[in-house]
Amino acid sequence: MGMKILIIKVKSFILKAIFSTILTPYNSIKQFIKKSDFYTDLRSKEMLKKGIRFRVLNLFVNPLVMFVKMYFIKKGFLDGLSGFILALSYSSLYTLMKYIKLWELENK
Repeated sequence: MGMKILIIKVKSFILKAIFSTILTPYNSIKQFIKKSDFYTDLRSKEMLKKGIRFRVLNLFVNPLVMFVKMYFIKKGFLDGLSGFILALSYSSLYTLMKYIKLWELENK
């Protein structure tokens, strides 16, 4: 089954609530990364326009907070390994990329 487990087997509220406006079920981690790259570009530009500034603390705190929210508060743990992978990949990849791109935009 491979990486299809990442999204397809997620049955909890996470997929519906967190990703409903951003994505459809992914067939692979490659597809997730490609879409994350696209949407982090949009979000970082939006953050810059709103006056949100990059802080080094964002690189550590925000991904951790997102993981806790997705895995524990949104009950991703009920989905087993796929819930863990989804929470980890979204929190570490998407959230981290968003703030790194904000930093890049500020330093152009």
